[in-house]
Amino acid sequence: MTIDPRLAERRKDVAEDKAKKNIGRLLKFLALILVTGSLVWLAFSPWLSINQVDTTGIAISSGHAVL
Repeated sequence: MTIDPRLAERRKDVAEDKAKKNIGRLLKFLALILVTGSLVWLAFSPWLSINQVDTTGIAISSGHAVL
């Protein structure tokens, strides 16, 4: 049994469109994972850590009590 060439071409086009859509979804998912991972890394990286806190303008309280 042979298939009409127009139907075969249409099936091929539909399969290609589906593959393109799936690749687009995969790339969007990978980009989301990459951005999320980068933000998590940045949140826990030394760039956003606090090493020292200076308190000024406190006459009565000690800095330790304020912290």
